[in-house]
Amino acid sequence: MRYVVVGVLTLGIVALAVAGNGTSLWNIDDARLVAETPGKGIEMKVAINGAYEEIEYHYPLSEIGKVPPQVRDKMDQMFPGPVTGIEKEYHASGTYWELTKLVNQKKHEVMFDTAGKPVSFEIAIDVGEVPPPVKNGLEAAYPQAANTAVEWEKIIDGEDLATPPSAYHAKFKVGSRALKVVVQPNGHVPAAYLEVPAEIEVPVPVGQIK
Repeated sequence: MRYVVVGVLTLGIVALAVAGNGTSLWNIDDARLVAETPGKGIEMKVAINGAYEEIEYHYPLSEIGKVPPQVRDKMDQMFPGPVTGIEKEYHASGTYWELTKLVNQKKHEVMFDTAGKPVSFEIAIDVGEVPPPVKNGLEAAYPQAANTAVEWEKIIDGEDLATPPSAYHAKFKVGSRALKVVVQPNGHVPAAYLEVPAEIEVPVPVGQIK
């Protein structure tokens, strides 16, 4: 199974298989299920000390029925059209669902708690929508970003889309490496993450996979 480890850029060795508070974030049944999902099966975010901060399982679209109905209904109320991505996420703070839809050809990702309340939005935006302080902050930290293709997202915390973004994500390549940089509205860059391809072997009952 292929997956992606998302680690803080200065990370050394991933040594811990639990969250920072000692809670296990692995779910073997979810891991087996996402083996059928093309592309990213599992994403992990790790802290500088190697503890897992979150693990995200990318469900096949055929498993939309496993998403709680209150989550599906709320997503449909906010945005029409078919779901294009499903994630079940385990964080140290709890379990969440993230659904993705295309709205005016822009990817909209919404994270929900298990009761169906929106927790945050990640919305793709064009470079022309990026505030100058944010763009300038990225290029001050990474001058090469001025001359490369950058994918931008705005991050909105809470359940109100009218809330000003709390941060922006800039995704781009540095050579062959994929980098995600967090930029605050004032241009400060508090974090950068390197996406690391990896492989994980998940145990299954003998004879189950045919």
